[in-house]
Amino acid sequence: MKACRTYDKQYARFNIYGDEDIDNINFWAKDRAKTILNKTLTDPKSLVVENVICRGKIQKGWECDVVYRAKNGFGGYVREKITVIMQYDMDNSLYNCIDAYQ
Repeated sequence: MKACRTYDKQYARFNIYGDEDIDNINFWAKDRAKTILNKTLTDPKSLVVENVICRGKIQKGWECDVVYRAKNGFGGYVREKITVIMQYDMDNSLYNCIDAYQ
């Protein structure tokens, strides 16, 4: 019985955090942030992702900061960051963004 509970905990943890490969998490965080930002930026072609910082686990998944540069409405480049919450998708073996904020 105790072994079943341990397995259930590990399975539930894997459903949220995946295999915990930081490089893989950073890759998907960058990809998902680009998708989100391209919908909201004034000039999506000017988007340059400078850095992805995985800050660690939270209750919902992985919290990652994506630092980027892009043109604003006046034609100047601004440097900002977007925070994305990444959760593992077992069916597709990848990480999906479940929340994003600036």
